[in-house]
Amino acid sequence: MNLNSLFVVNFILALVFGLGLMFVPSTISDLYAAELTPAGEFMGQLFGACLIGFAILSWFARGIAEFATRQVFAMMFFVGYVLAFVISLIAQTKGVLNNLGWVNVVAYALLALGFAYFRFTKKTKS
Repeated sequence: MNLNSLFVVNFILALVFGLGLMFVPSTISDLYAAELTPAGEFMGQLFGACLIGFAILSWFARGIAEFATRQVFAMMFFVGYVLAFVISLIAQTKGVLNNLGWVNVVAYALLALGFAYFRFTKKTKS
């Protein structure tokens, strides 16, 4: 896998979950056995909007030719996914979500590792 492929994977995941959270946040939360208050629904929609922004960033990052700029995008996504991994792991170990929540933990870990690989080990264009 190269960095462009990882940007595409990131685009797809962020877009799908972003659209779901923006338009049907209660349905998404029901999958995780989490009840949403109206305030929680609003926060889910805001998170969905942010994910759509990340999806757009990923999509356009694919076309960037400059290595240093691609490294900035890899670092940005790496830091974001490490933080998301830690928050998700803490929530999951506290029993906030059902077992489907472990999918989020694993997905954030894999995305963080993927972006770390391209940020910290790959020193050539990919």
